Amino acid sequence: MSDQVWYEVDALTADLTSWRYRVLATSEEGAERKMRDRCPAAVAILVLEDRAALRPAAFERDGSGRSR
Repeated sequence: MSDQVWYEVDALTADLTSWRYRVLATSEEGAERKMRDRCPAAVAILVLEDRAALRPAAFERDGSGRSR
């Protein structure tokens, strides 16, 4: 199994344009590196672990075949 995690990454440029991506990376630094590749003009980057992607139990089915 891979050690990669989904991250939400926001970037802000000098002209106040913002960009948001969801990236798969092994660390926060890796996620930031991917964002710098996509948006080299970024002056600020915020990296957060994507908590929504960490809830696989929300999609499990109970014995009746219905979602919980």
